[in-house]
Amino acid sequence: MRTTIVPAAGRSARPRQALSSLFILLLTAVCLTVAAPASAGRPDRQVPTVSVTSPTAGATVSGTIFLAATASDDVGVTQVKWYVDGTEVAWDGAAPWAASWNSASWPAGSHTIYARAADAAGHWGTSATISFKTSGTAPAPTPTPTPTPTPRPSATPLPTPTPTPAPSGSTPPGWVLTMSEDFDGSAVDTSKWAIYTGPGNGGNGQRAASALSVGGGLLTITAQMVNGTLVSGGLMNKLNQTYGRYEVRVRTDADPSLVTNGVVLTWPQSGNWPVDGENDIYETMLDADRNPFKTFVHYGTTNQQYYFLHAADGTQWHTMAMEWEASAIRIYRDGSLVWTLTDAKAIPDVPHHLAAQLDAFKPTMSGSVRLQIDWVRIYRKA
Repeated sequence: MRTTIVPAAGRSARPRQALSSLFILLLTAVCLTVAAPASAGRPDRQVPTVSVTSPTAGATVSGTIFLAATASDDVGVTQVKWYVDGTEVAWDGAAPWAASWNSASWPAGSHTIYARAADAAGHWGTSATISFKTSGTAPAPTPTPTPTPTPRPSATPLPTPTPTPAPSGSTPPGWVLTMSEDFDGSAVDTSKWAIYTGPGNGGNGQRAASALSVGGGLLTITAQMVNGTLVSGGLMNKLNQTYGRYEVRVRTDADPSLVTNGVVLTWPQSGNWPVDGENDIYETMLDADRNPFKTFVHYGTTNQQYYFLHAADGTQWHTMAMEWEASAIRIYRDGSLVWTLTDAKAIPDVPHHLAAQLDAFKPTMSGSVRLQIDWVRIYRKA
């Protein structure tokens, strides 16, 4: 039934209309106020931005290289993935965004790479695609040697020597600390390090994250047979810089099977090996008793090398340091300067990063071998 309201004689209907309008306005304001929290809680809709920074466009790379990207988002980036020729090849879950990739697993020739970044809301941003080339070969840190050592009578690894505590407040004069690692946690800190995965050195076995462990203040990389496959590993630091001082306290088990090579080195961010150099600070080669161990500097298009033999037992703890400047590379062992290289042609002048690897030079081995690192320090010139 429809009701018509007739105003009383002499009275205007406007006040009731004003009240009705005021009621509608109040009701609208209440509705908007109630709806506001839903609007404020609306999911983040901004897509992260990302770009590939390594390899660079047009670069030719070989072996295990450093993939890097920059990424940003209004809330925060949670992960980055890299894709070569449309196939996912690497992932990182913590900034700075970097990972390792074995380029030798791809055929030689031209390829493309792009990266994708995600935020907590699950939105993915995609970078521009760049082109680069692979050589299709994986360079060994040094040419495969033909060792003639006297094997130890047992394949049982030596007991772990007691490491020396990390230095405290002992920054060398003229240097500024840029990275410090004591391996005091229970796992590799992926905000500082990228772990190798994929085929092993020269296709021998596999590099896997399972080969790395952190405990007792030590990083341990173990090479051993796992279900018929030789599994070992390595990792690279995410800090790239041109020149610097690198310190590491390191040892490697003896290897009577003559299969593994323990090495701590700097590798070019570009992956352009050997042109952009390689500095092997500590390398055992395949000698069973790790005595002597070596330092190598690789350079030039034909992989020319300088080397130094350390008359010391590589199964024991040693503090190795390399000072890399434009005019010289200086190698220190246990606090003493033991070698200086001044050939300008052999000194790289492009960004490098530190890496540690326990490489296999055969497809099978007996027993197990460990490369262990107590601490790492990286400096730049003051």
